[in-house]
Amino acid sequence: MTDRLTLTRLRRHIHDLVGIRPEWEELASCAQTDPEAFFPEKGQSARQALRICNGGPGREACPVRTECLNAALAQREYSGVWGGLRASELRKLVKPLLAADRAANKERKAKAAAAQAAAREAKAKAKAAKTGARTATRVAA
Repeated sequence: MTDRLTLTRLRRHIHDLVGIRPEWEELASCAQTDPEAFFPEKGQSARQALRICNGGPGREACPVRTECLNAALAQREYSGVWGGLRASELRKLVKPLLAADRAANKERKAKAAAAQAAAREAKAKAKAAKTGARTATRVAA
């Protein structure tokens, strides 16, 4: 069992416990399928999961493939079968999203550091001004 499979099962369990499972999940063709089919180990086939998602002879495609893929991209899922895509196809879509996330986090940290530095500088100036005012008062007295 992979870590991703464990996380997916945990996420489903939490959704079931608190009753906040996304509406589209109830309509998914995979809702009654063992999640292990969607997280094949290296060297195993994802054919069964892809047939469930994309349909095949005598089987309709899952009606919520788009919603499933959108959820996978929002969660930055890059393993398993989501929205009818293999892990290799997902990684191609998720990789730029992860890079954008890293860039945004880096920018956010830089802005936070600049704000902290400005706050320290303002505090130091205020302290210097206060000290300077006390010194001027003593000299005048």
